[in-house]
Amino acid sequence: MPTTYLDLTDLDDLIRNFETKWGISTMEMLKEPPARKQIPENEILRWETYIRQRRQLRECYAELRSRYLSHIPKSHSNKLPPKEQSELAVAA
Repeated sequence: MPTTYLDLTDLDDLIRNFETKWGISTMEMLKEPPARKQIPENEILRWETYIRQRRQLRECYAELRSRYLSHIPKSHSNKLPPKEQSELAVAA
């Protein structure tokens, strides 16, 4: 079986397709046993897998973003350079 790589958009689309197909939200599927009874077990397992993958990918993206932002130097001055100040004054 070939390996398929999914990004957040792909996972969101797959989850949305399940919601549309079964006419319930993901939260209903996860929390309401009567709603789950109408869905075949292999569909539920696939749906839950996509949810877990999406959560893990979001956590990885958040961690990566946080590490990236931690390396950006913070500005100690809120002042614009003189040229930009004069352009801003003219624009106003």
